[in-house]
Amino acid sequence: MSDNERYIELIFRYLSRETDDSETALLQMWLKSDSKNQKIFDKYKKTFELTKNYTNSEVSALEIEREWDMIASRINFSSFQDFGGKTTHRKSYILYAAAAMLALVMLVGGGLLYLDSTMSTNLTAEESVLKTNLSDGSQVALNIHSTLEYSKGFNKKQREVKLSGDAYFEVSHNVNKPFVVKTSLVSIEVIGTKFYAEERDSGVFVAVSEGKVRVYDSSNPQKELILNPNENTFFNPMEKNPEKNIGNNPNLISWSNRQLNFENVPLSIVVKDLERTYHVKIVLKNTEIGKCRLNVSFNDESLDTVLKIIETTLNLRIIKSGNTYEIVRI
Repeated sequence: MSDNERYIELIFRYLSRETDDSETALLQMWLKSDSKNQKIFDKYKKTFELTKNYTNSEVSALEIEREWDMIASRINFSSFQDFGGKTTHRKSYILYAAAAMLALVMLVGGGLLYLDSTMSTNLTAEESVLKTNLSDGSQVALNIHSTLEYSKGFNKKQREVKLSGDAYFEVSHNVNKPFVVKTSLVSIEVIGTKFYAEERDSGVFVAVSEGKVRVYDSSNPQKELILNPNENTFFNPMEKNPEKNIGNNPNLISWSNRQLNFENVPLSIVVKDLERTYHVKIVLKNTEIGKCRLNVSFNDESLDTVLKIIETTLNLRIIKSGNTYEIVRI
């Protein structure tokens, strides 16, 4: 059992008043060691509170047992041992399985995974990029502050997901079951392809790397645009004739892999790619600096390394202030 799993179990035991003084003290130390731990505790506490309204008439013991089997297999609570090596009886955790049927919260990479009795899944990238494989084999990279919602088994006619924010998809080919990405304004239908989608206030930006996608107005499917490789569009349902553009930014998904390639690119464009990749603010103190051109590639380098190389290559000075970087002439 990993440390995370042990502390999750300890949280459950603490909330049900089963911990002794030493275990309570250990949990308190863990909570104080990192603000993220407190967030995890708060979410589990909220889930625990939901069980108070979950009566026997609402769910049978058999259903609870079945739900717990699924949860235990995911968290790997096979032995149910606490920090002192004592074995905790399975029945002590049946109540938590009932809570999980409402809203179990589990830590997954840089995001949160929510499971309920309908097997609907919500993936949220909070403080870091979240990469995952869907049940059909498709791969998704979610940018920070983005959310993806889908049913585990999809449905019989199509593989539908709901996106809020931006993501990069590598969709498994299935000609009989199209893959559909739905946003608040438009839908994107594919059969098998690699593409990028970013939801913005007034529309959705879509860029295709491989294959073909159909972008259409969710409220008017006849209003559509077909995109092929190396084509992109900003699809706004309010516009009568959305246009496609040729040529994609090679650094469009650099936030996912931190691979950046600049070939004679103006610094004004470079900083925009860096801002999107590292989630920082970069300010050019002089518009003339933005005309400096850069020829360099980066492969999973830290922001400090990238800025140091730019600073040295272009003979500039970069000043850091909080989460903002200012670029000035020497």
